[in-house]
Amino acid sequence: MAKFHINNKGEPGKCRAWSGDCPFGGDEVHYGSEKEAYAALERKYGGAFKRAPKPLKGARAENIAKNSGDPEELLQVARGLGIFGAEKIALALAKNPATPAEALMEARSKTAMALTGFVELEQHPNYPLEKLTGEGAYMKVQRLSPEEKVELSKNDEVGDELAQTLSFEGSLEINRNLVSNPNNKVSSKFRGSLAMRNKILIGSAASSGRWPTSGDINKRNVYYTNKVQHMSGGSTLTQEAFTSEDMIEAILYTPSESTASEILEAEKNQSLKLALVQSMVRNPKLSAEFKAQYQRDIRAQADELNKLAQELGNQP
Repeated sequence: MAKFHINNKGEPGKCRAWSGDCPFGGDEVHYGSEKEAYAALERKYGGAFKRAPKPLKGARAENIAKNSGDPEELLQVARGLGIFGAEKIALALAKNPATPAEALMEARSKTAMALTGFVELEQHPNYPLEKLTGEGAYMKVQRLSPEEKVELSKNDEVGDELAQTLSFEGSLEINRNLVSNPNNKVSSKFRGSLAMRNKILIGSAASSGRWPTSGDINKRNVYYTNKVQHMSGGSTLTQEAFTSEDMIEAILYTPSESTASEILEAEKNQSLKLALVQSMVRNPKLSAEFKAQYQRDIRAQADELNKLAQELGNQP
């Protein structure tokens, strides 16, 4: 006679172990039917435990995928999908306007392959833009007019995959939208990568407040240190992360005082630091107090240098 126990998920399950070898316990935690196991759970926890709905499959699943307006039913269908032989059901879910985002993503997660029925899931209006795969992003962008692509690039839900595909359009307006929007889901890494590939976007990327990152600033600082050591024969020169001109433009547009401060504090070259401060004070997004602090520091350093120059000039 089949026995049922409570498995490690806290649900009744059929016991397939040899007598006495079940990892979930002995006869005291085994029951003659699934119904008895549920009753034991209710006695233990004082709540009603409902049997988990079984995944829907086959012709019934396809019919529900096409015609149902019930989000829970559609999610059941998505959970029952396999990898092969399920494209028709996936396509039906993709075409049903009632399919919720959770069901669309559940169905898409069944395979990473670019099967048409599964990629179509990503074209549904409810599919989150930031979750698009490369194939889904490509299909979406190819179906848009030039004007629609520009509008899409302004969307706060755009993530890296979609941004990558849109950036291939080569439109300066689209790329500016992607790097300058502080609210979208585009990563700082991709934002900086796009700006560095197209230097005209540096100001736009910096204006988002999410680039340059501490890592980018540190790379610049490491480059300068290595350059000095290299000139004295002490190290191998590494490639520069971004140039002095890039830094001057970044500090002119960033709305982040902490980023501006990091840029200034990392710079060891005093003449470049002066140029950075001069650029920073023209940035309308930074507070007057913040600007004044660095202006005072620069003036104090300049006074010290002038004093030193006078002392050296007075030496016989």
